[in-house]
Amino acid sequence: MKKLTWFVFFSIIAVSCLDEPDCFQLNNNSVVIAFKILGAGADEFALVGIISPETDSVFYGYQIVPSAELPLNPLDVQTRYSFQGVYGDNEIQLGYTRQVQFVSADCGERYIFADLKIMEHDFDSARVVYATPTAPASTNIEIYRCPRTNLMGIDLGDKQLVEGVTAGFSTFIFLPSDSLTTIDLPLNKDDSTTTFVFDFGAVSKTLKVKYTRTNKTRFEICGEQTLFSNLLVDTAITDFSSATILKDSIQDLPIINLEITL
Repeated sequence: MKKLTWFVFFSIIAVSCLDEPDCFQLNNNSVVIAFKILGAGADEFALVGIISPETDSVFYGYQIVPSAELPLNPLDVQTRYSFQGVYGDNEIQLGYTRQVQFVSADCGERYIFADLKIMEHDFDSARVVYATPTAPASTNIEIYRCPRTNLMGIDLGDKQLVEGVTAGFSTFIFLPSDSLTTIDLPLNKDDSTTTFVFDFGAVSKTLKVKYTRTNKTRFEICGEQTLFSNLLVDTAITDFSSATILKDSIQDLPIINLEITL
């Protein structure tokens, strides 16, 4: 029950202040975290969920989001969040000051949060851009990740039932649902070709692509990465009705590189 206390506390405040919108706007108990890609701007974080050891709540369960607004723990001067992502898990611990201020007889008391700082994290990079949480909330922290250099975007045309996709090497393939119009597939960094087998339920189809690999260090924290260009379809193996290259180099966020039809 203790883990629920502070989150329930803020929930009660939020509900009780609905009839007093001016009171509600005085609360600055939320921190906004924006997700970014190093050298490429805004990111979209594919989340299984965000949790904190101080509450049993799960935030942003099974969502793809550019940012997350999360509550700060008023019973302590720090809050830890665990980001459970499709491509891996990360943690961040935030520190801050807090004080109680009497507002009015109608509004009662409020917590004032300030001096937000990052105590520790295991993301590729993170920084505080505004140390005072605000109401309405605005971005306080930016979290950066290294580019994913091997995700090829594919347009399936009309929405297709995709029961699974396998690659010719050991890798994770994210299927956000079983009915798709687009899909992002990983290319093999250790080979100049990748073969995919699509399971459409009633039929299976094969796609083989060829490409040029270039190793390069763009960001010191990311180390040497493999860049992909000159995408080509191997028509001898591919058995889709059509497979057309639209963009022959990989970007992050992924773009549509290839258009296929059954």
